[in-house]
Amino acid sequence: QQIIADWATAEGLVVMSPALVEDAISRGANATDASGTACGPPHESQNSIERWVTPIGAEGTNTARNDSEPQSGLDRLTCTMQLEIKLFAMGTEFYSAPFDPGQPWDQELKKRLSTVTDNGGHGRYGHANNPVPVAGVPRMPGTADWYLDDDAFVEGKAASETKRCNATDRPIALMIDKADNGALSCETAAAPRYVTEYDTTVNACMCAAAMKLEKPTTKRSYFLYRGQAPEGEVLTKTGKSVSANLTGGNEYRPRGSSPWILRGSDSVASCFVARTQATKYDEVNATLDFDKTGTVTKATIGDLKGMLKPDERACVTKKLMTIRTPCPDRFAPPGQVRVSLEIRDKS
Repeated sequence: QQIIADWATAEGLVVMSPALVEDAISRGANATDASGTACGPPHESQNSIERWVTPIGAEGTNTARNDSEPQSGLDRLTCTMQLEIKLFAMGTEFYSAPFDPGQPWDQELKKRLSTVTDNGGHGRYGHANNPVPVAGVPRMPGTADWYLDDDAFVEGKAASETKRCNATDRPIALMIDKADNGALSCETAAAPRYVTEYDTTVNACMCAAAMKLEKPTTKRSYFLYRGQAPEGEVLTKTGKSVSANLTGGNEYRPRGSSPWILRGSDSVASCFVARTQATKYDEVNATLDFDKTGTVTKATIGDLKGMLKPDERACVTKKLMTIRTPCPDRFAPPGQVRVSLEIRDKS
């Protein structure tokens, strides 16, 4: 981050300290507010950016990425770097350069940033603003990277430790580096197509376990451990299958409403086990009010059609009261929830 910030500063951009931004994101992962006080649940970087980074004055983002793709006339993939500079509400500028992922990444990044090609799309939008194609660097065989390779991750012996480390239903992605003297170091990685575990306590526990149990044979190894299995199928007392969920948070979140997080399974299916009849798919809405620590103070269910029976309503409300939001502002908007229900014969 600092290497990119130094380059962008030299190009005339005013860049916020990466250390300051990273600290803001870390506060979200550690479930603390700006003073270090516990506040809200642990949450991933996007919610941290929304909650902490924008209020401290950021007006855009700098993002670098690598891609490896086939190139005409070559039997190996070739790799390039793309740098995106985005100003909020003003669009994105793209810069491209060759990139060799087989070289030490920090040296390669410094070298290639000085050669980037500006897309020249200033003031243009849509496809006219795409990155300029550049010739890539042929990728050496046998080099693995979590971003470039779907099969870079393996599941190792430390999978047996997920329960002890209080893993949730999210997968845990780790990278283990092996020094020349054999010493191991471990850090959190990221896996394509997954939202991986972001609770620093869980990841630290799994890193400690991985360095004891795994026996990596390469300089850099990637491990992906499945989280705890979600709640199994719930049946009513007459044997019908219950499908009931809470939807909202950052998924289909209405504009102006607070994000929220429910660790573990978001199912409320157990609230409906006393039903005896099949129920066609239906849903009701609920509104959550949060205090300054991100705790629900009030859950209001709007059930004008009478979908919920009194005991079910009490059960769902109890579940809603366990939801947390990431350290809301003083005047945080409410959270929105959809409660869905369907009961059908077991297939």
